[in-house]
Amino acid sequence: MKKIYLIPIFLGLAPSAFAGGKIDFASQAVLDSYRAGTLDKAVEKAVFMAPISRGGEATVKVLVETDGSIPADMPYEYFQVSSNFITVDIPVDQLEQFSENAEVVTMSFGKIASTMMDNARTVDNGDVDRVHAGSNLGDRIGQRRPYKGTGVIAAIYDTGFDPAHINWFTADGSENRLKYYLRTTSGYQEYYGDNAPGALTDDAGESHGTHVAGIMAGAYNGAGTYYDSKGVMQTTIPYYGVAPEAEIAIGAGSLATSAIVEGTRRLANYARSQGKPIAINLSLGNNIGAHDGTTADVRALDQIADETGAIIVVAAGNDGDIACHAGKTFSSTDKKLTVLFNRNRATKPVDVWSSTADAFTVSIVAVDATTGEIMAKVSSKNSATVNVGAGGSDDEAFIKANFTGSATLRAGLNAINRRYQVYVSPNNLAATSANDGKYLLGLMIEGGEDVRVDVYGNADTYFASSMLPGIDIPDMNGSISDLACGMRTIVVGSYNTRNEWYTHLGVGPISYTSGAALGAISEFSSWGDLIDGRKMPHITAPGMAILSSFSSPYVAAGNSGIYDLVATATTNGTTYYWGSMQGTSMACPFVTGVMALWLEADPNLTVDTARDILASTASTDGIYTLDTRWGAGKIKAHPGIREVKKRATSGIGNIAVAGDDNFDIAVSGGVCEVFAAGASTVAVQLYTVGGALAASVSSDGDTAQLSTDGLAKGVYVLRASADGSRTATRKIVL
Repeated sequence: MKKIYLIPIFLGLAPSAFAGGKIDFASQAVLDSYRAGTLDKAVEKAVFMAPISRGGEATVKVLVETDGSIPADMPYEYFQVSSNFITVDIPVDQLEQFSENAEVVTMSFGKIASTMMDNARTVDNGDVDRVHAGSNLGDRIGQRRPYKGTGVIAAIYDTGFDPAHINWFTADGSENRLKYYLRTTSGYQEYYGDNAPGALTDDAGESHGTHVAGIMAGAYNGAGTYYDSKGVMQTTIPYYGVAPEAEIAIGAGSLATSAIVEGTRRLANYARSQGKPIAINLSLGNNIGAHDGTTADVRALDQIADETGAIIVVAAGNDGDIACHAGKTFSSTDKKLTVLFNRNRATKPVDVWSSTADAFTVSIVAVDATTGEIMAKVSSKNSATVNVGAGGSDDEAFIKANFTGSATLRAGLNAINRRYQVYVSPNNLAATSANDGKYLLGLMIEGGEDVRVDVYGNADTYFASSMLPGIDIPDMNGSISDLACGMRTIVVGSYNTRNEWYTHLGVGPISYTSGAALGAISEFSSWGDLIDGRKMPHITAPGMAILSSFSSPYVAAGNSGIYDLVATATTNGTTYYWGSMQGTSMACPFVTGVMALWLEADPNLTVDTARDILASTASTDGIYTLDTRWGAGKIKAHPGIREVKKRATSGIGNIAVAGDDNFDIAVSGGVCEVFAAGASTVAVQLYTVGGALAASVSSDGDTAQLSTDGLAKGVYVLRASADGSRTATRKIVL
């Protein structure tokens, strides 16, 4: 029998060993709980690489921000994530000592991310299917030129990935497209080429990564069984993904954000080694953080995007239907924000931030359930930690008599964004049976005039709406994942393209949410107006009841629900599965797959251009009010790729791109070769972005070769002419 021990709450003041230090509050909380033996087992598994004992032998993968240099006499192996970030495996008992190095700016390891197609592909008049068909995407009007992700790497970092699924093969089954697999379940194992499909799943208890990868780049469209929208059995599986010809690279395992960041860089490094563009999907998130792009893991992802050119796509989060946020700008007459915990309990961290460096206080309060009167409160202290188990004031005694559990409040100025933060770590705070609903558990934030405060909860610890006097109303405008608040990523929300399905046995129709309107925003889709004026997400994509591949080890272990599986296919004696999931986790890989299609059209596509094209080509059809939840609207892959192609061949400066399409231009090995069919002479000039002539050549015959040796890397404009009359101009990248 499992025993649960409820520890009575004692709230008091104790100096923090890390107050004002380099280890962030979330990591401090995890470390303290680990040493006390009270850490949640799932968090322990994700963070501590070898949790042998509490004696310091365990090792932690730490995301370390540096001043650009590595600490002298570095005693540990490290991985270079970006110019200012490394990951280091550090023994627990040496964390504080390592943080004292002058080169170390911040250290983070305590944040754990959570996991956040036929109808989807065909929605809006067959948008993605039109791209696959190449409708009006050739070089001439009416000409077809299919785009399916050829020459592009589509990647994810996730958990629950089945490397053996048939979905990773080419559509004709001749080649496995899974070429790189990073498994981070215990240590880091990298598998390349033919070794990748034969590796083990990272976690048989999950199928999230298999489902996500299938949406992004699954290709199986062969024999099998499923039941269509009318409950009629069909025999060809239609649930292939958005980029079915892209090469696939996968990272899967630990969801500690330090592991996610390192995995993202390893995926980007693999793409660079192959000389191919890459789109990386992160259907992961965590609502703890400043929500302004300054959290360490978010800034590290931004640097990876800048330094490698990878297009990183992040899920908005699935808390859009939960009141997990509260915010207020204090005035001269109102300098207090009070919220009550839903279900009268708090089990997971709550993060509170101000808009300034001015200190404020956060108090755990007991509230009279009838009058709203504050019966007791225990407050944070500047640059200190309020711990459970110390102090004996009347307020503490009152809370102890009515609530079990524990809590810790860490308060101080964040050195990176110069904003004041209070981090609340509850440990199963809940009302006692003696309380009998008389008193409610809440948080009170008190600060100065004109200071903005934001309180961020999560799906486990969120806030209740109440009409009691003095109690503020929480909202969802702040439900956006902190991991989605970066400056160099694309953030995706979800709308509904399916609301029911039949199981693989023909049972149905089944639905997650009764009456979820097709074409409407998904209720769970997170969103937020950020403190710096940005609005998230950027775009929405199909995310409700998406049908994609399921992990065979997951199904074999009995983890799939009886209504989850929607299709099966048996090949060479092995059965493969498809199933239903919903979330921005499903919308995100749809957009990542579209990015793979766009990268095929322009391998030099940047995140800035991609975001601009997403916004300028988005559909607002059926959207009554285009508010923050929608971003720019619904993604449109086909108009988008046409704009990508247009911009990819646009001129630079005063050099316009135009002219004859009958030129074949290739750049490789320090040579730019231009072929003009039927020409007797070919002349080529290469111009810098400023319009200066960088190199030129003239040749007899139909081919000219221009050496690019000695030219600086970057963007150039090439002008070619054949027989002195036919001309063409193209943008190229050296």
